[in-house]
Amino acid sequence: MQILAMKSAVHNACIIGDLPTAELVLNIDIDASANDHTAYANRAFVMARKCNWDQALYDAVQVRLTDPS
Repeated sequence: MQILAMKSAVHNACIIGDLPTAELVLNIDIDASANDHTAYANRAFVMARKCNWDQALYDAVQVRLTDPS
């Protein structure tokens, strides 16, 4: 079961541990569509793996603000 749909580039980068690439792709997605709650959720996951807790929390809050369901 897949909880969040992830672009293959982000998924592959996370699998091999290339978190900077995953972050870059997600930053581009968020810049293109600031209301993309999935991109924020995925970036929160990446930020948590990088132990960047402030950014992970910020992104998690953005998920809630962009997808109130």
